[in-house]
Amino acid sequence: MKARHSAVLVFAATLGLYGPAAARGTLGNPPDPEPTPVAPTAEPPAPPAPTPAAAPAPPQAPTSAPRHLTELSKKEMAQRIKANRSAIANYALPAASAAGVGGVQVCNQATQAARDMCEWGNLLRGATEVAAGGTRVGAMSDARGCLLPLPAATAASAVNVVVVWRGVSPSETNAAAPCVPAGYVTTDGLMRYTSTVVGFGALKP
Repeated sequence: MKARHSAVLVFAATLGLYGPAAARGTLGNPPDPEPTPVAPTAEPPAPPAPTPAAAPAPPQAPTSAPRHLTELSKKEMAQRIKANRSAIANYALPAASAAGVGGVQVCNQATQAARDMCEWGNLLRGATEVAAGGTRVGAMSDARGCLLPLPAATAASAVNVVVVWRGVSPSETNAAAPCVPAGYVTTDGLMRYTSTVVGFGALKP
């Protein structure tokens, strides 16, 4: 009985020693601060919608195309005449019978000069390049060709090769044009032409 009483006293003393000190330690510490609330991060603004690209401008037809084609047509006939110079007198196409009028022709004439003029007419009609729908696009608008023999004083034999076509907008009159085919006038500013002279001296017998 005495031993139990001693154990109780020891237990009580232990509580007296640690209990108040623990309580004092607990009460002496300040409470943990409340956590600072973090403001939610704002979402970045949406990127602006891309500006639609401007539609490309429709391609414009190069203004130099008719001039380029006329030069080719003119040089083509000049070369043919030079290659057949002995028959230069047979190369004649006045305005009244200018090459390029009407539809495409079959060129099976008996003489070289006649075939050259026939094929030149098809070249001026644009027969060398045909679009999908059958439209001839290898020449200028209303292209015509004239072959004008020149007076003997110019050379022993000479021919003025003239190519005429119709422009898109008025530019200047051509009152001095050497060849004015049917359907053309020189005063509306739409007629265009280019020319070159093919001439040779007298051939020795």
